[in-house]
Amino acid sequence: MGDLAKAVLDSKGKVTGVEPRFFIERGFVYDEIDELIVTEDMSQRKAKMIELGDAFIAFPGGTGALEEIAEVMSKVCLKHLDAPCIIYDLNDYYEGLKILLDRMVESGLSSRERLAGIHFAKDLDDIVSIIEKYEAK
Repeated sequence: MGDLAKAVLDSKGKVTGVEPRFFIERGFVYDEIDELIVTEDMSQRKAKMIELGDAFIAFPGGTGALEEIAEVMSKVCLKHLDAPCIIYDLNDYYEGLKILLDRMVESGLSSRERLAGIHFAKDLDDIVSIIEKYEAK
């Protein structure tokens, strides 16, 4: 995430970090950001990020990234969150997730309509296009 923050700052963007206290205590902080919001735990961190977000993009990551984007996907599907949920499928990283979502529909456990707010993007141009279409609504 530090590389992403640096790229945003280098492009004259603003970066707000939301980190649980134990991340800071372990030294997992990028000091150059504009604002740092400290939470007590990961659940508070996720809630704060959802509160602050206008769009949600899952970059390839580990179980934490998967857990965070799963909650956003659920909120989008239930219409509890009106924001694009974008899965950055760099080098087919999230292909398994796409297959799982398709299987949910095939099994009758979800629907295309319910999943309409979840988008898979192959590159950064796709991400920009998805956000622009959402903003145009």
